[in-house]
Amino acid sequence: MLTTFVLVYLVGWIVTTGLTFVASRRLADGPTTPRSTFAFSLLAGLVWPLMILGVVEVSSVVVYAAAKSWRHDSSVPDSWLGAGAFDGVVVPLR
Repeated sequence: MLTTFVLVYLVGWIVTTGLTFVASRRLADGPTTPRSTFAFSLLAGLVWPLMILGVVEVSSVVVYAAAKSWRHDSSVPDSWLGAGAFDGVVVPLR
């Protein structure tokens, strides 16, 4: 069973390192050295379970933002929003 966990971790490390290396080479804003890119990719591969958690977290924020933008506000009459809307309801504590 421990062998399975180690194999899954190592395969995840290799896949994450490769994907991060390719993405960082393509999306780099300026000249980068392959050595620094590969070092960054190895580090990202080392902590790939945390990267998965980060991707899940970012996707949940994106879904929340999209759902909030699709929401339609109910129409509230302007008389409910005025300062005198609660005059008969609110009792002063004097």
